[in-house]
Amino acid sequence: MTDYLQQVKDKEEQESELRKRMDNDRDLARLSAYSMKDIKGRNVPDVVNVTLNKPSVFASNVEAALNKAIEQVSVISEDPKCKTEVIADCVRAGFASANARARRQGKWPLNPYFDQQLCRRGGAVARVAFRMADAKDAKGKAIRVLIPDITPWDRRFAVYETGDDGLSWAAYRTKRTKGDILSQYPDASISSQFAEVVDYWNNEVNAIYINNNLYLEQENTLGFVPVCVQNVTLGSMMSDEDDLKYQGESIFYMIRDAIPELNRLVSIMQTLNMIGIKPPKEWQSQGGQQEPPDYTDVMAAGSITASETGGGIKDINFGDLKNAAMYALQIIDKAITEGSLDIINVGDIPSGGLSAVALIQIGEGRDQIFLPRLAARGFLNQQIADMMLHQIILTGESSVQIGTKGRARTFQVSQLQGEYEVEFRYFVNSPKVDIARYQIAQSAMALGMSKQDVWKDIIQHPEYEEILKNSSRQEAEQLSPFVKALRIIRDLSESNDDDDQLAADILAAQYNIDINNIQPGMISGMAQQQQGQIGAPNLTPLLQGAERPNSAKEAAQLQKVPQGGMVRSE
Repeated sequence: MTDYLQQVKDKEEQESELRKRMDNDRDLARLSAYSMKDIKGRNVPDVVNVTLNKPSVFASNVEAALNKAIEQVSVISEDPKCKTEVIADCVRAGFASANARARRQGKWPLNPYFDQQLCRRGGAVARVAFRMADAKDAKGKAIRVLIPDITPWDRRFAVYETGDDGLSWAAYRTKRTKGDILSQYPDASISSQFAEVVDYWNNEVNAIYINNNLYLEQENTLGFVPVCVQNVTLGSMMSDEDDLKYQGESIFYMIRDAIPELNRLVSIMQTLNMIGIKPPKEWQSQGGQQEPPDYTDVMAAGSITASETGGGIKDINFGDLKNAAMYALQIIDKAITEGSLDIINVGDIPSGGLSAVALIQIGEGRDQIFLPRLAARGFLNQQIADMMLHQIILTGESSVQIGTKGRARTFQVSQLQGEYEVEFRYFVNSPKVDIARYQIAQSAMALGMSKQDVWKDIIQHPEYEEILKNSSRQEAEQLSPFVKALRIIRDLSESNDDDDQLAADILAAQYNIDINNIQPGMISGMAQQQQGQIGAPNLTPLLQGAERPNSAKEAAQLQKVPQGGMVRSE
C-alpha cells in the first residue's frame, strides 16, 4: 500500500527553505517585535528596540486596493451555439454560493483570502468539491441540492506535485481543534484539544490522516485532483538547486532584508536619544584611584562636585555615530520606498499637487505591484470556474439550482457543456490617476486621435467598448430627433406604468410609429415622409379635420397605428 503521508513529509522537507521564507514574511506583516542582535546572533543588552509599522502598512494598503478591484467574468467561445452568458452567470452564482457557505461557516470570503495569500505567501490554493447531496425543502420533502464547496488552503501548509495533465497529488496539513475535527469525523479518536489533520488527494484516492495515523481512505470518484494552485509570476524562474525558495515571491521580496536594517538604525538612534537624556560620564583622577562620586549626586540639577586639579567628570566621545545613522537611514528608507508603495500611493498628495504625467507614472508604479497579484487571482479563479463547471456536469443532473438566498437560479446542465474558455479580468481604480488620464485624453482628442484609441489606450477604461457604443447612441439621437423619439417610445411602451403607456401612445401617434413593430428590419412611414427633411419632424395631426385633443382621455382613444405606419422592407 502506498504511504501517502510519506509523500507529504518528503515534499514538506523539500519546501523547508520556501516555508522559512514565508514565515519571515509573515513576521514582517505581523510586526513581530524587533530585537537587535550582534554579529554572533546574540541579543544586544541595553538597547531601545524599535519595530516600525512600514511592512504592515504596505501589506494592508496593497490588500485593501486588491479587494476593491473590479472583477469581470466573461466566457469566450467560437461556437455560436454556446450559451456564453448562461455559463458566465453560472460561474458568478457558483462563487456567490461558495462565499455564502463560507460566511455561514464563519470562514473568510474567497477573493480577500486569495489576495492575502498572493501578497504574503506568493501563491494561493483552493480545493473545489461541488457535489449533490440529499436534503429537505421547507415542507419536509426530500430533494437533491448542490453543495457549492470551494475551500481555500493556506499555501504555507499545502504541498503538491505536478504531472503532464495537472496535479498528480495535493495535500493540506492543518492543526485543528478537537471539536472542529469531531464535527467532520465523529468517530475519530482524539485525546488532546488539538490535532493535526492531513487531507490528501490524488487521481484515485482521498486519504485523511489524524495525528499522522490513517483515519479514512476512500475512492476519488472525480478521477482528478480537485485542487487548484496558482503562484505569483514574480521571482526566480531558474532551475538552480536552491531555486524553489525564490519562486512565487511575496510583496516583501524587494524590501525583505531592508526592513530589519531600518529597525536596527531607528533602534540605534532611539538608544542614542535615551543616552542623551542620561549620558555616561568619565571620572578622571590622579592614578585613577579616587572613587567616583555617585552618578545621581553629580548629575543632579544645581549640584557641585569637588575633584582634583586636571581631573573630574568628562563626556565620553561617541564619534559621529548619530550623523552616520541618519545618513544610513535616508539610504535604507529610500530603498524601502522604491520597493513598496510610496506615501503618494497611500493617499498623501504633496500640497503643491502633481502633474498629470507624474500621476500617470505613479499609477504605473502602483500597477507593477498590483497587477501580478490580480493576474494570479484571475488564473486561480479561472481554474476554479473550470473545475466547478466540470463537477456540475459530472453530477448527471439535468438542472441545478445555484445562488444565494432569494437570488438562486436554476441552470440547465446541458447549457453548460461545450467548448469555451472562462476569463477573469480585473481593474484597479484610482481617482487621482483617472483624472490625470482624462486630462491627457482631452489633449489627444484635440490633436485628432480617434475616440476608440483614447478610451482604450489612454483612459484605459475596462468597459471602453460599451462606452463607445453608448456614445454612438447619443450622437445618433443628436443627429436625428426621430431616433431619439423611437427609443423613448420603445422604453415607455415596455413600462408597466399606465402613464408611461399613455405617453408612448401619444408619441407614437405624433410620429406615425407602430409601437408593435419597433424592431430591426422595419421601415417606418415616419422615415418615408421625411426624405430630404432629416433633422426636423413632420408632425401629423392627431385627428384629421379636428382640433388636437388636449385631454388624456381623448389621447388614450387615438389609433395606435395611424395611416403610413411601419412596414417590413422587402
